[in-house]
Amino acid sequence: MYERRSSLTNHQKKCQEYVNSAIEGVDFVRCKICGEIGKSISSHVKKHDMSKKEYEAKYGPIVCKKTKSNYSDTKNYDWIKREKEKGNDLKEYREKLGKAISKGVMNSDSAREARRQNLSSLNKTEAFRKRSSEVAKKTSSRKDILENRTNQLRKWRENNPDEFYEKCTSTMINSWKSKPELHLFELLNKKYSFLKRNQKLHRRGKFLSTKSNIRQIDIMSLENKIIIEFDGVCHFKNIFGDDVLETNKKKDKELNEVMKNEGWTVIRVSHDQYSYKSGQGFKKECLDEVTKIIETKERGLFLIGESYGAR
Repeated sequence: MYERRSSLTNHQKKCQEYVNSAIEGVDFVRCKICGEIGKSISSHVKKHDMSKKEYEAKYGPIVCKKTKSNYSDTKNYDWIKREKEKGNDLKEYREKLGKAISKGVMNSDSAREARRQNLSSLNKTEAFRKRSSEVAKKTSSRKDILENRTNQLRKWRENNPDEFYEKCTSTMINSWKSKPELHLFELLNKKYSFLKRNQKLHRRGKFLSTKSNIRQIDIMSLENKIIIEFDGVCHFKNIFGDDVLETNKKKDKELNEVMKNEGWTVIRVSHDQYSYKSGQGFKKECLDEVTKIIETKERGLFLIGESYGAR
């Protein structure tokens, strides 16, 4: 401990001797706020919640003349250029530096915020958007990148089925709103407030048609065990292809069987019960039948519509 104090004291004496013989502004600069001394105080002024420009405008230079002169000479500081002239590509250095910078940014809230603001500002410029678009086109067409992205997404989906459903499947479903489905819900919800729209059902080991074991239900009441599904044309005709039609049929059958066995009321209404003509909407007979099933609390599977007979 004694030796360390002695060493520090000697160092302080040498610093004081240097300051006494040096010229302020030429050999060093002094912080006008707290008295800190250095050849450059550009980093120091941040401690006073000031930018370099703000400090210079109010108090003067933050770098002494000698240091500024040294760095104004391109031959003196452009070591990267010198290394390239020697034939060194600096690949290892760049990789090491890149990792260090990334680590520093990720470990600092202020650095992440500064990075976000910088990228946001850059993204507003036409040149940056154009360059980003060109890079995106090049990378998105590369086979190795596409395969890597596909494998990463598949792995994430398999390991996080619930999260995948929330972020991807659920978002896509909620963004699409069927006009008949909305109309049917509005009509029924006026009378039966316990009915909710776009609800989720999770049946692990039963809903096997989805990796997440989750099904999105058009209209449902959990407490009353009621499910109401509006089946559009794609549930009966191959307007999107045979594969889509078979998948829809498989999902419908699975939902019907699972919920019927659990003692639920499953009501399916086909597209032929709805008219898109102004002022018409759902057939009165259809709505009467749905109302009767809900109020009598009948259990089982109920198919309302001519299209179900053609299946």
